[in-house]
Parts: sequence; structure tokens; C-alpha cells
Amino acid sequence: MSRNKLMKNALYSVHKLYKDCNSLSFATQANYEATTKSFIRELHSQGFPISNIKDLKPKNIDMLLHSWEKKGLSSGTIKNKLSVLRYVCKGVGKESIIAACNSNLSIQPRQYVPIVNKAIFDIPIEKIKNKHVQLSMRLQQEFGLRKEESLKFIASQADKGSYIELQASWTKGGIRRIIPVQSETQRTLLDEIKAFVPDGASLIPQEKSYIQHRNYYDYCARDIGLKNLHGLRHAYAQSKYEQLTNIETNGRGWNCPHQGGLSYKKMTPEQKLIDRKVRFIISNELGHSRVEITKIYCG
Repeated sequence: MSRNKLMKNALYSVHKLYKDCNSLSFATQANYEATTKSFIRELHSQGFPISNIKDLKPKNIDMLLHSWEKKGLSSGTIKNKLSVLRYVCKGVGKESIIAACNSNLSIQPRQYVPIVNKAIFDIPIEKIKNKHVQLSMRLQQEFGLRKEESLKFIASQADKGSYIELQASWTKGGIRRIIPVQSETQRTLLDEIKAFVPDGASLIPQEKSYIQHRNYYDYCARDIGLKNLHGLRHAYAQSKYEQLTNIETNGRGWNCPHQGGLSYKKMTPEQKLIDRKVRFIISNELGHSRVEITKIYCG
């Protein structure tokens, strides 16, 4: 069989693997499929012309890892690629061919270095004329949702009274999560959404596909001078940090570092314990599995 045919077959096997998958959100699935196809191309270019993703072997994993290290990719990038590889190996029934822990692969720990504050606390929401988009943006403000989550949000399913429950099919990584409803503005927004759309309907208009409406959302964001609105999640995390530290200390809380609060080094032992607890809650509400990532949001 020619190399071109082998490549074509291998890429099709990747497409089929993800076509049959329903555990990932649309965006994550597209990203994983593209990344997996890049593995196939890299394997072929290095002399490993497999014809099916199910043919992966330990030596293929070793070759990819060595190639990434040789290219000088960051540990964070390599870890992201390994996450996709583990998903693939699990999908084809070969979990045993890749180490379950990155430390067994000599990958350096990911470094979460505090960066500039990217929080967006206020947007000219009144300039957004499309009601569906406006409500999605307000969801991002009030609950710290990702863009995809705010578009696919089905209020009649998610609203549980004292909390909202995000379905796995809406979220990055396909992980269901719960966010408490703790303010009047949150409750008002949920009620407004349920009054605007029919039961069982998301904030994607019925006449549009997800991709079409996502592109329109992006257009609306650019129209108010913003490339994206991920900063709303940063703002949510920072406000949540102050709120939770106040709860933990009976009103004696503090701001996060990005808002001028104490750095971890300057905290008392008691404050450090509270800081860790608060960051754990925030990371869960944002849909992240690693507490360390809150350094990006809160400093």
C-alpha cells in the first residue's frame, strides 16, 4: 500500500474515532481531532507510517515525546498533547501503552506564572442588540462561563434553584459542573432567560447552527471593541475570591493579588489555608482540575 494511502486511511480512522465520540464538547472534540491528526502526520514524517490510529504502539508514543522535547516545546504544551494521546489510547483500548502520570515520562511540572490582569468587569452590554448574544455575555459575567457554555446553556435544564448545573456536552473536557446561585442579579438573569426562550431551548437561535451563532457572537464582541470576552471569567474569579475570603473570615476578607491583595508569601499561615480553600472552590466553578491555574485568573 502506498504511503499516501496509508496516511489517508490513518487520518480517516482518527475522524471515525471522534465521530463516534459523544463525551467531549464540540470545540474540544474538534481540537482533539486536529491534534490527533497532527500526531499521525508526525509519525509518518518520522518513518512510522501507521494506517490506523488503533495501530499505536509504545515506540510511537516514545518517538512523539522525544520529537516534542527536541523541538523545545514547553512542558505545558507537551502535557496538553499527552492529554490528547491518553484520550486516544483509552478510545482505542490501549491505555496501558502510555504512562498514566507525567512524572513517569520525565516531564517538568507546568509553571503557572502570574501574568497581567486580564479581567473585564464592565462591557457596554446595551450596545449588543441581539438578545441571544446579550444574554450569553451576561451569563459569562454572572457565572464565569466559557463562551461555548454560555451559548449552549439551556436554562430550563440548568437552573436547579440554588445552583446551576452545566451539562457535560456544554463544557470543555465534557465534565459536568455545578455553580451556586448566590446573588439577586444571577437569579434575575436566569429567570429572564427562561422567559425569553422556550423550555429545552439553548441560547442558540433555532435557525442557526452552533458555529454560525458562535461566529456572530464573535462579530458582536469585535463590534464593541473586544477581541474576546474571556476576561469576564477573570473578573468573575477575582470577585469570587474577595467574596469567599469574606465568608471565611466573617467580613475580614481581602482582594486577590491581581486586585492589589496580599501575595501568598506575605500571608499568615491562617490566610494561606483560606487562600488555598478559596482557590479550590474557584477552580471547580471555572471548570479547571488544577488549583494552580487560578494564579492566571487571580494572581
